This record gives sequence, C-alpha cells and structure tokens, in this order.
Amino acid sequence: MDCNDFNACTNDKCDAASRGCYYEARVCEDNDACTSNQCSNSTGCIFPKINIDDGDACTKDTCDPKAGVKHDRIPCDDGNACTRDSCDVKQGCVFTPISCDDNDPCTVDSCNKNAANNSVACRHDRLDGCTVCKDANGVSLDCTSADLCFPSVCDTFNKKCSNTTVNCNDNNACTVDTCTNGDCKNTPRTDCVSTDLCLQASCDTKSGCVFSNKTCNDFDPCTIDKCSSPSGTCTFTPVTGSCISCGNSSCSWTDPCKPKVCNPTTLTCEEVKYDCNDDDACTVDTCVTRSGRAFCDYSSFTCPSTGDVCNPNVCDSKRGCGVAPVTCDTKNPCLESTCHGNATTGAQCSFADKVCSSVDACFPQVCNATTGTCDVVPVVCNDNDPCTIDGCAVVGGAATCTFTPKDCGSDECGPKTCTASGECVQTKISCNDGNTCTDDIFYCNGTAPACNYTESLQCDDNDPCTTDVCDSSNSTSPCILTPVKCAPRNLCETVLPDCERGKGCVYSPITCPGATDVCKIATCDPRAGCIAEDKVCTVSDTGCFRPVCNSSAPEGEQCQQERRDGFGGRTSTNGVLCALRYDSGARAAAIGTGAAVGIAIGAAAAAGFIGYGGKKGYDYWKVMQNQRFDGVQNNPLYEAGSGAAENPLYRHSTTL
Repeated sequence: MDCNDFNACTNDKCDAASRGCYYEARVCEDNDACTSNQCSNSTGCIFPKINIDDGDACTKDTCDPKAGVKHDRIPCDDGNACTRDSCDVKQGCVFTPISCDDNDPCTVDSCNKNAANNSVACRHDRLDGCTVCKDANGVSLDCTSADLCFPSVCDTFNKKCSNTTVNCNDNNACTVDTCTNGDCKNTPRTDCVSTDLCLQASCDTKSGCVFSNKTCNDFDPCTIDKCSSPSGTCTFTPVTGSCISCGNSSCSWTDPCKPKVCNPTTLTCEEVKYDCNDDDACTVDTCVTRSGRAFCDYSSFTCPSTGDVCNPNVCDSKRGCGVAPVTCDTKNPCLESTCHGNATTGAQCSFADKVCSSVDACFPQVCNATTGTCDVVPVVCNDNDPCTIDGCAVVGGAATCTFTPKDCGSDECGPKTCTASGECVQTKISCNDGNTCTDDIFYCNGTAPACNYTESLQCDDNDPCTTDVCDSSNSTSPCILTPVKCAPRNLCETVLPDCERGKGCVYSPITCPGATDVCKIATCDPRAGCIAEDKVCTVSDTGCFRPVCNSSAPEGEQCQQERRDGFGGRTSTNGVLCALRYDSGARAAAIGTGAAVGIAIGAAAAAGFIGYGGKKGYDYWKVMQNQRFDGVQNNPLYEAGSGAAENPLYRHSTTL
C-alpha cells in the first residue's frame, strides 16, 4: 500500500492491522531562538530569521540563538551641557538646546557646553552701569526674586517690577519638566516600564508612555501564536490534527487584529479574536493596526482628584483608583519629614534634623544615621601619647579633655620609665654575647638585672635535602646548609643517588627472588637481606599430631601431619586418648588364613577362654596401649603365621 501524500510536512505511516494510512505532522525545531520553525509542503522544514525590530528608535535590537530577542536602551548623551538629551521612539536621540535667558536686560546670558550638567551651564554676567529698573519718578528699583523659578523683571511700560514664571516645558511628553533655582531640568521619564514582558513599553514624544503588545508570529497559518504573561515567552501551538496547508490554500487575512486559524475538521479558515487583555485595571485595552501588524493599545485614564496634593488619587493596576499618600522619605532616619503644598506647587516635602538631648557633656547623644535612635557617643580624648592617661571632665558645662602622666613605679631592679610604645620598662644592661645565633634578653632575677641567651636564628630552609645548622662565628651568613647524601637505611631497600627537592631521599623496597624449595617462603630481613623461611603448616589436633611439610608431595598437598612421640599415651585436643580416638575403630583389612583360624579357635573355646584368656589378654593389651611406643605392639593372643594376613586387633604405627 502506497501511503505517500506528497506533503514534505508529514511523516507517512501505515498500520496494516487497523488504521491503514495515517500521517503525523513533522516537527521542525532548530533550537535557535532567532528563527521561526516552519514547514513547506514541498521542501520540508525551513527556518527563516524572525523580525526583531520593535519599532522603537530608542532601543538596540539584537537576538541571541539561546537567550532570544533583546531590546537594550541606547544611551543619548552628546556631551554638551547646553542641550537636553532625550530619546524619541520615532527619531531616536534628540538634543534640545536649553534657554539661558533670565529676562534681565542688565545681564549677558551665555552657555558653557563643557559644564558638569544643564543646571550649571548657563551664565548671566551683569553689565556695568546698567540700571535694573526705574519707576515713574526715576527711582531705581531692584527687581530681584527669592525664587529664580519665578523671576521678577522690569516692566518698562508700566515702570515697575513684575513677576514672571520660567517656562520649562520642552513639549516632549517623554520628559518630566521641573525648575530648580531658575534652571530647567527635563528628565527622561522612567515610569514607562512594564512588568509583563508581553507588553513592550516605550515613550512617544507626543502622547507619552505607549504599551504595545509583543508580536509572537511564526508566520505559520496553522499555529496559534500567543505571548505568555508575564515571562514574555512566545508559544506557537499547532492546530490539532493533520492541518498543514488548510485544504488547497493558506489562511490569510487583511486585518491583523482579526487573525484566522485553520479548522482541522473542515479545513477552512476561521477568524479568532486578538487577545489584548493586560489585566491592568488602569487601561482601556484595544487592538490597533500599525504598518500591517496588530498591536495592543492600552489607553490610561486619570483618576478624579482628592483636592489634597499630599494624598493624591492614583490608579493601581490590580485595584483601580485609590488614595496613595505621598511618602517623604530621604532614607535618612535622622531627618523628620512633613508633606505640604498646593495645586500650583504640587506636593513638597520638608525635612528637619532630629534633636537629641544630652545629660553629660562628655557623653553627648547624637542621632544614629542607620537606626534613627539617639545614641550616646563619648567624647574621644586622645593626645596620641601612650605615656598619659586620657580622660574627659565637664568644666563649666562643657567637655574638657585631661591628660595625666602615667606612673610606672619601680621594682627591685630600680625605677621604671615609660617608652614611646607606652610600656613601663626597667633600664636594661647590655646583654650582647656576640653570638648571631642567639637572642640576648634582659631580665630581673629578683635582686638585680640579668641576661638570658636563647637560640633565635632559625636556619630551616624547609628543604629535606639539606642539613641546617647555625654557625655563630659567621656574622654575615651564619646559616650553614649542607646537602644530604642519600644511602639505604637497611638491606631491604634501595635509594635514588640524588635527593629529590621537596621530598628528600626516595627509598624503594627490593624484590627478593622466589625460593626453589616449595617448603620455603622468600622474604627480606632488614639486617640479613633476602632469606628463605620455613613454610608454616597447621593441623587440627595438635595434641596427637604435629604439622610437617613434604616438598615431594603434589602441588597443594605439601602440608601433612605425623604422629607425635608417645602417640598412644597422649591426649587429643578434646581430652580423649590418641590411641582410643584414632585406633578404637580399626580400618577394614583383608582377613588372611591365619586370622581366620584364630577367630575360629576363639569361637570354639569361647566359653572357657573368656573367663581367663580373654580377661588376661585384654588387661595386657590395655597396659601396652598406655605405654609409649614407636613400633608394632603384639597381641598376646596372636602368633604370626606364614600367611600374609594381619590380626584385626593389631594396627601398624602410621604417619598421617
């Protein structure tokens, strides 16, 4: 059966038992976060590069095959203090010249581009002989202002001083415009951020913060593309089934906000809703089309005012509008803060130093910059003289340092004096013994000064290949380092001729040749060298037998046992006589003619013999068994015949 569907994006299989031909979607994955995993019906897997442009001229768009797309903010700094640096999402870096006009006709206004920042770049040099302002009577007026953000200027028409306001508006919705001491500061906004990586935050110079939906598009009409919040990970879920090309055509649409997917059952394109829900209670979520692509627009709204600038009504992304008191926190617990202000000035914080009271001027209380508590910090009185006792005394309500000379006293060796290190010492006598290898120490022995000489110079070079000693006669180089000569320590080892630095002499054990006698074991004696020792054999019953080694026996059977002298009268290891234990059950042997005759005679004369001969014969045999013997003990009831048989009551002495 031919199951080829001529589609390079399926794996064609056949189940002859039940299913017949079936087709599994081919998985295309190159493990590159910078490509889109796609499949062409004719060629198979393709991996085109993804579009990493986020449409923001203020970011540098890059892609790492493992980490994916990154949009790093580009720095906008032209190094000119006479311009305000900002970034426009459309144009990129913008450098707007600052205005140094102080509206004072009696000053020459200029700008120093090499100044540290915008706030100190402007200069206002007053013209000599220029009158600030004159009233209707010709009297000079001093048009000065305590707040340079609301300067007072001369109204030459009405001949009076008039208050004006410095205009710091740079008409850029991406900056926060403020005035400090008459200098405008247009700080780039930092609040255009998104904790949800599926929302890409940027700033538009006209409308302010703009949050656009991250585009997740693998350009495959048969996958459902979605961005997972808040990680920002794009997921491309294939349509269930064998949907590859959706019939004879691909799914297409003109409105990016109304994308279509392929229905795997009907193989038709169906429209789906573009999800723009950002779960933010402070935005109105809608889908908009820009440059042929779908973006989510999140329009923010302003919460109604509370009328209190210190307790404004702000919007929380989870709860919506709510009062959020202004926090006047300098991160310094030694400053006490309050909030005040109006609709014109906005919320302003005032700070005052925390006051700590002290009882003792020598132990004043100061505010701890870490904890904010009033801690006692004693006055430090130190004249850096170790021979004085430093103290503090309250004189006239103020702390006064006192420095009392140190009393060193005296002992049996005389008066002591205070040294530069503050130590009370006795006047020393000269204790130089002229030996460079000793420390010369002065001490008092209870009645008078004395000297003590101890070995001081350490000549150890931490090298085991030298012998280190100190030579007191050599004042310039007293340490004598003699190379070690390596020699064997015993007859069972060898040594390298040269000493190895860091290790010392290197010794190795010798290898003794094997013994030629199997009943000998080769070993090494430190004093004698290589020797052959007797092989140790053991027996289980040491009372009756002794171990021996037979070198002519087969391999593994050299260890044997033989009867000890006086075998019959000895006792075995468990307390039984050797003769009774090993001879009471004589082993079977062929019965010869003489033995048979003896047995027959005994049987015939049993009645008469057992009363006398049997009893006497047994008693004699028992006595002989208790005696020491090496050879054969004769049975009194047996006479050797000419036959080859043996008496069953008699057994040869045998070596086991």
